Amino acid sequence: MAEPNHFADIVDTPSHRIRCGILASAAAIATAAIAAYSNSISVPFVFDDPFAIASNPTIRHLWPPWAPLFPPHGQGLTVEGRPLLNLSLALDYAVSGTRVWSYHATNLLIHILAGLTLFGIARRTLTRWKDTFPDPWFAAVIALIWTLHPLQTESVTYIVQRAESQMGLFYLLTLYFFIRYSESEGSLQASSPAPSPMAGGGTGASISGWAPRGSSSASLSSAPATAAERPDSGSGSRPGPTRSPNATRSPVTCGSRCGLARSFSTTAQPG
Repeated sequence: MAEPNHFADIVDTPSHRIRCGILASAAAIATAAIAAYSNSISVPFVFDDPFAIASNPTIRHLWPPWAPLFPPHGQGLTVEGRPLLNLSLALDYAVSGTRVWSYHATNLLIHILAGLTLFGIARRTLTRWKDTFPDPWFAAVIALIWTLHPLQTESVTYIVQRAESQMGLFYLLTLYFFIRYSESEGSLQASSPAPSPMAGGGTGASISGWAPRGSSSASLSSAPATAAERPDSGSGSRPGPTRSPNATRSPVTCGSRCGLARSFSTTAQPG
């Protein structure tokens, strides 16, 4: 009698096929982004890049570690009031000085991470309609269109405009962590006292989203603030965030170069 092939049984399971589809989709998104923007690695400093990078004394040293978090003030530079942007430029300066390759590589990495985060958001959203979208490919198409859209070009190839792509990444991470938090809350018992780490991740991403864009950007989604409060759970249905009947919708504004909607309204429906 032939020995049972347990490995083949594992490979043929639906969960294994879904995992393979997720990995293949993520690889396709990253590969497409690299192929689209690989020719930008040698693009020289343009517009206000020289002032924000080559002439910026606060990015030339990583010690003390808080020094890059205080960019020049009062000079009208892009990095003014944006500590995370200035810190990221300081890290690039430590790698390649004023040679442009590391700055462009970081911009591309941020863009790829944003595309992958959008893929995660779309995939987890579409799982609510498993019969219509059983595989992750449709979510991958959504993320690919966003990643390769020409609207993204400036925030990827124009170095200091990573302020836009950084803010877009943190915005998407806020939504992703909120979705994960909602899913984890649905599987926890109401008496569980331990808060989900996803709530902390969403709150951290939301707070971090302010730093790249400075005070000029509007508020990020109110989802993390809602997630920080554990919703009450009554019956066996999935608990969800609640909203006061008098609460207003929270407009979320994003720079046009990050490729997100100019105005986006979020509402939290009762569970």
